[in-house]
Amino acid sequence: MLHERFESYTDTLVTQLGHANMNPLESVASQIASINRSVEQGIAALPEHKKLVAQYEDFCQRPEHYYNEINSRLIEQEGVSAGQCRNIPGKRVSPIPIAGG
Repeated sequence: MLHERFESYTDTLVTQLGHANMNPLESVASQIASINRSVEQGIAALPEHKKLVAQYEDFCQRPEHYYNEINSRLIEQEGVSAGQCRNIPGKRVSPIPIAGG
């Protein structure tokens, strides 16, 4: 039953996104491109001081930097008190290997 509902949902989604006539690889690539466009449009609509863009590899090398940057921005922009945030020294995270990368 769950498998049938998933197939029905997938078929509907594929049809709505216009991927019905594509092979699976083309379909996935098209979906990723569509998601990326949506994210880029959403980010473009934000004021610069509300953005924090990070490269994946840098984030993996310096997670504590990004955690602390997010804390700082929450304190500055959202009225979160410093006592609600704490600096947590992070350890390096190994990036997830990406095929072909």
